[in-house]
Amino acid sequence: MAFNKIGGGLNVEPLKKAVSENPNLWGQIPFRLYDDSPHRESSDIWIKCQDIKKGLETGNFSYFADDVPIIWYPASQELPEVFDLIGAVSVLVESIEIGVVLITHLPPGGKIYKHKDDGFHAENYDKYFVPINNKDGAKFCFDSGDIEPQEGDVWAFDNNVDHWVENNSDEERIALIVCIRQNKYDRRGILCRQDS
Repeated sequence: MAFNKIGGGLNVEPLKKAVSENPNLWGQIPFRLYDDSPHRESSDIWIKCQDIKKGLETGNFSYFADDVPIIWYPASQELPEVFDLIGAVSVLVESIEIGVVLITHLPPGGKIYKHKDDGFHAENYDKYFVPINNKDGAKFCFDSGDIEPQEGDVWAFDNNVDHWVENNSDEERIALIVCIRQNKYDRRGILCRQDS
């Protein structure tokens, strides 16, 4: 399997409320919204990522795949509730370093199309998924199976294999993605170090 539940019971309600009160934050960073992007039906709130300025000035975001410094975006100050969840995931996996952090939104009936993540960040950080608003029918899919999570679950997933999302529910799907360097789990979230 390309995914594994490694935790649960996180309190997502404060972040869910804060996001609903700040709809202006969605889509401020259009990095993944080009016409043939697998993410074209979704929108994001970027919390931590490479500095977007160069890409906005040149229209070229290829440097996002390189080993370049990442920064906290202004949205992190407008949604301080996100830090409790980032911290909880970090403690769970014994984080060495926090990488890219984003909140994703997919409307009812929306899709994120099949893709693999690539580039330096995808190859050097592990990805963790925390559903913030996820109703029956909103599925995170892999060739090896689907995640139909409960809000507040923590899932590890291998972003180097094909994955996609289908929101077949009647509500928006909101998820927190936290990228972390750690050595407790393998990419699929299987415990590989027993000393903790």
